[in-house]
Amino acid sequence: MRRTSLGVAALVGGALLAGCEGRNEFPDQPLATGEGRLGSIVGQVTAAGAAVRGAEVSVANGPSAFTDAAGQYRIVGLSRGVYAVTLGAPPGFAFAVGDSATRVANVVPGNPVILNWQLVTGVGAR
Repeated sequence: MRRTSLGVAALVGGALLAGCEGRNEFPDQPLATGEGRLGSIVGQVTAAGAAVRGAEVSVANGPSAFTDAAGQYRIVGLSRGVYAVTLGAPPGFAFAVGDSATRVANVVPGNPVILNWQLVTGVGAR
């Protein structure tokens, strides 16, 4: 039995070494990480010039973010592609006539897409 085990080990070891011959196919430089390969969508939501806090901005079938005290949001880690981005207006706010809750963003790594919304309050809000 011992001879058989040694023979199998030699055979496997030889096959592994044979597979290692030749040129190293790994790149000399490490691949770019994070932001170099991924894109983002950023922007601000305002109403009458004031920041709107707590509005949800979401990517269809993807991540979402809420606006902060300055009305700003940031969605990161997106692959290259075209995305439908939707703003959920908080209570008391609505979209101006002719404006849309959903917009299209063409994300390219390294270039943030800027999508801003201006909401309305009170009379005429829908």
